[in-house]
Amino acid sequence: NKFPDIIKSIPMISTNNVLVAGHIATLGEHLEEIPAVCPSCGYKNDVEIDLLTLEVPFLSEETFESKVFSVDLDKGYIPSVKAQTDAGLSSSYNRMTFRLPVLQDLLVLEDNFVESRDIDEFFEALMGQCIIKLESESGEELPENFLKMRKKQLLSSLSPRDWKKARKYYNKNVPELSVSSTSSCGECGGKIEYNMEQNFLFQ
Repeated sequence: NKFPDIIKSIPMISTNNVLVAGHIATLGEHLEEIPAVCPSCGYKNDVEIDLLTLEVPFLSEETFESKVFSVDLDKGYIPSVKAQTDAGLSSSYNRMTFRLPVLQDLLVLEDNFVESRDIDEFFEALMGQCIIKLESESGEELPENFLKMRKKQLLSSLSPRDWKKARKYYNKNVPELSVSSTSSCGECGGKIEYNMEQNFLFQ
């Protein structure tokens, strides 16, 4: 791909800042006819949003670089007997450490996602891209070259319980991409709070 490295390294959580700034610079400061249902009376509103007042999540470079998180699994990743014997690997690696995703991760996975359209498969692949370390109970790390070659298979090889645990922990620690906004109901005047999808910016 032809994206500059500085673009590829943008944290996914910060893409909203780029998209909002892009809309303001090219299409203006307002979004019109955004659908929003009032939680009080159920009235379906078409609201106008001032992009300059949006609460857009922001992650500083310093915070992003230090943001890694680990999850302790039950069974963990179990290498084949051959790999344990030939490469001297441990019998299991129970601690999995992730980093936050960047745009480069999406670019790497773009073709696969476009072809499959399977969001669960894509999410699993994205998590795999973000694994930076696997450790055994004794603290031995899975060799980096081995980890790099098997990233795509690591998560799918976990037990259902471990996979659910890893995904839940990953979701908990990765910031949301949503953009929040508020408005008033045109029918009852009540307050409407909702999350905007990124595609609202370029409808």
